[in-house]
Amino acid sequence: MNKWPGGTDPGRVIILSMVSLLMLRHAKSDWKVEYGHDDLHRPLAKRGVRAARAIGRFLAETGQVPDRALVSPALRATQTLDLAARAGHWECRVSICDELYGGVEDVFEAIRDRGGDSKLLMIVGHQPAWSLAASRLASGAAFDLPTASLLRLDFNEDIWSTVQGNGLIRWLVTPHLLAEERRSRRTAPVGGKGRRPPKEGT
Repeated sequence: MNKWPGGTDPGRVIILSMVSLLMLRHAKSDWKVEYGHDDLHRPLAKRGVRAARAIGRFLAETGQVPDRALVSPALRATQTLDLAARAGHWECRVSICDELYGGVEDVFEAIRDRGGDSKLLMIVGHQPAWSLAASRLASGAAFDLPTASLLRLDFNEDIWSTVQGNGLIRWLVTPHLLAEERRSRRTAPVGGKGRRPPKEGT
């Protein structure tokens, strides 16, 4: 059986949730370019561009495209979402959300107030709020989310306003893990099976 972080094969998990959250930290930004010293305008680095595209393709390949996305107003966050969607050839409803540029309580406010009727909601934002919010949403589990990492949490709730810290950790994907996956596919023996990303509904 294919193994993923925590020893779980996400493709074989029985889904009990009614709403699910995709927490995407923005991809690697470029501190060397001129961006007017306004943190909101700092763009992605080349490495970040590649990582954002890889995450977008992963979502498309595994059938886990969000139906709505809330994104921080920072350029590096909006670029991450745009590149992911373009690379994966998918689209969803998008709202710029100032709260996602703030702290943990702001993140919770955005999820509960702006999740709407979404069943698979994506939020795109920043550290340290991302790891802290993920920990609280997942019953205190410890996280240190790297750039362009994508965490899925499932909740046994049907509306976002009632979501509390009882989320089930479905999976955590990083660009490094996806790169390893690609390498394993290329080096798999003839007739053998490389590791594959989890597919929704299997």
